[in-house]
Amino acid sequence: MPSAQLSLLRSDYLQAKLYHIIDSSQEGMLVENENREVVLVNQRFCDIFNLPIAPDQLLGRDCNALAEESKRWFKNPDGFIARISVLLAQRTLAVGDELELLHGQVLERDYVPIFLEDKYIGHLWTYRDVTEKRQAYQKMRELNEQKDTLLSILTHDLKSPMNTLQGVLGMWESLSFEEMKSFSGQIKKSVETTVILMDNLLHWAISQRHGMKPEFRRVNLSLVVEETFRLVIHSADAKNNRLVNQVLIDTELVADVNMLRLVLRNLVTNANKFTDNGMISVSAMQAANGLTISVADTGVGMTEEQRRNLFRSGTQRSTQGTANERGTGLGLLLCRDFVSQHGGELSVSSQVGSGSVFRFTIPPIEPADWN
Repeated sequence: MPSAQLSLLRSDYLQAKLYHIIDSSQEGMLVENENREVVLVNQRFCDIFNLPIAPDQLLGRDCNALAEESKRWFKNPDGFIARISVLLAQRTLAVGDELELLHGQVLERDYVPIFLEDKYIGHLWTYRDVTEKRQAYQKMRELNEQKDTLLSILTHDLKSPMNTLQGVLGMWESLSFEEMKSFSGQIKKSVETTVILMDNLLHWAISQRHGMKPEFRRVNLSLVVEETFRLVIHSADAKNNRLVNQVLIDTELVADVNMLRLVLRNLVTNANKFTDNGMISVSAMQAANGLTISVADTGVGMTEEQRRNLFRSGTQRSTQGTANERGTGLGLLLCRDFVSQHGGELSVSSQVGSGSVFRFTIPPIEPADWN
């Protein structure tokens, strides 16, 4: 037995117990003596760090050198080394240190100092892969943020147009014909806002509760764009905005038509919301990776900070348009999700005062995936 082991394992019984505990553990375990030489190590430790050697090949190795060699695996290599130095200097129990590796894996580490008759003789490191646990926690946090967004919609954004309708209808019988005409535009706007909001809420609830799987079939994009324009034409006319379909009449793609309709309607509605006396256009361009669809406007545009936060979880808040229209960001989240389910990605370019362009690419869908 190496001298390093003799200094730490003072009896055959203690040695046997430690070997049994370490070998049977589902955690990666490494025991060092007071000189930082490897005394015991298990296979799980080698597996976690993808070491292509057997545990007994590490016995007697200098752990200072091992730490320097392995720090390149970690997202914060200097922090990894510095934390080890702090723990070794303090010689007190430390549980739950979180370490993030470069490829996204997350480890949790414990440091256990070992004393024999009040004399420090080494320490135990334990490592656990908590990547799935971290992902589950992040997912739970995102769901809570989405729940808060939903409550905000129900208590503010949905209530507002309904209050408008209730107020106008409450005095409808006392209005003159001219007053009715003047209020009709306001009623139509409130109804359109409510319908779009309810549709987004419905799709969001279904996607969160049961999941939504796209049903692929061949779709004429130009016709879907024209259909979208018919749904928002009244809102566009009220703001003196032109709707321009630049998609060639024979442009086709394979997609879920209902998801495509929702994406286009939300993007066009959003463009109209931030545009006055301008133009909203939809175009398409064939690329090597699929069909790229663009929704462009000549509206107020966005700052770089607004653009960066647009799809960030937890940043969806009611934003007023140029005619004080309210919004939640829920529609854009659905757009991103539905585009992602087609294998694409939604992006935006924008500049304050020069409008915005939302783009997404629908890649070719293999016939085997058609419904």
